[in-house]
Amino acid sequence: MALFGRLFGGDELMGLRRVFDISEREAFGDALRSYFGTRGIDYELRGTQLLARRDRRLLGEFYLDTIARRCKGVARDEWAQMVTAHFDALLAEDDMAALERDALDFERVRARLRIRLYDLRTVDLSRGGQLAGYAVAGGLFAAMVYDQPRVIVPVPREHVERWGVAGSSVFEEAMDRVQAEGPLEGRAMSTPVGTTFYTGPSPYTASHLLFAGDYVDEPPHGLLLACPSEKALFVHPMRDGSVMDAVEPMISLAHGLYDDGPVGISTSLFWWRRGEMQEIVTSRNGDSFQLSPTDEFDAAVRDLARPS
Repeated sequence: MALFGRLFGGDELMGLRRVFDISEREAFGDALRSYFGTRGIDYELRGTQLLARRDRRLLGEFYLDTIARRCKGVARDEWAQMVTAHFDALLAEDDMAALERDALDFERVRARLRIRLYDLRTVDLSRGGQLAGYAVAGGLFAAMVYDQPRVIVPVPREHVERWGVAGSSVFEEAMDRVQAEGPLEGRAMSTPVGTTFYTGPSPYTASHLLFAGDYVDEPPHGLLLACPSEKALFVHPMRDGSVMDAVEPMISLAHGLYDDGPVGISTSLFWWRRGEMQEIVTSRNGDSFQLSPTDEFDAAVRDLARPS
């Protein structure tokens, strides 16, 4: 079985449970299997996101929400035809060929470059370890991508090397474009107290985790962060013992939004302090949540909980 193409009935389409019931998810999954199978394209489903590859070359990332809702509005016997028309347009060879051609010239693609977050433990974008980007913390990876009109395509490291420009300056420029989209809309939360939830329409919303300090003054003990999905970011300044009350609700929110999508990134929490990021791994067992803190994070929380 191909690595990208494991779709087991409706289960892997749980991200569409607000659109389809289980029998509809199974039928929609059948339409996807038929379309991609007959074209020799491997794919992976991740929430409501589909990653398509041919011969290990990533063709793009596609969101299923739109085509799912279109199918929901018509009879099931029309779904295969709708799926075919939808993905034929998205996977048009001339689009990808144009990108391959443009990628030879840095100036042609310069304005399309962005930075996007992925968790490489759940989404394989390694391209043999040659993806342009850098590790943030744990499995969280900041990848440089081509922001195409209809797809997002990770940039191979060989493209950056071929451009003959300093890689660090290219990354900074790509990050500047994410920041230039404007500040995210923030909403102070009553639970967990002291936490702000930031969201936005851009698929690069979660990338703002990389410069979360722009949104709040960093206290001495740092910031507790979560980026459960591509359009969600939680920021909690660790100013006092209230962080102990914030941890469990943040974990619950992270797991909930990760499951709901549209594109989940990570169920972990992240601790930003003095220019360094640590991953705080979380897990769920039924209705309970567990935290696996680093020794440094545990010491910081205990210090804040100590009576002044």
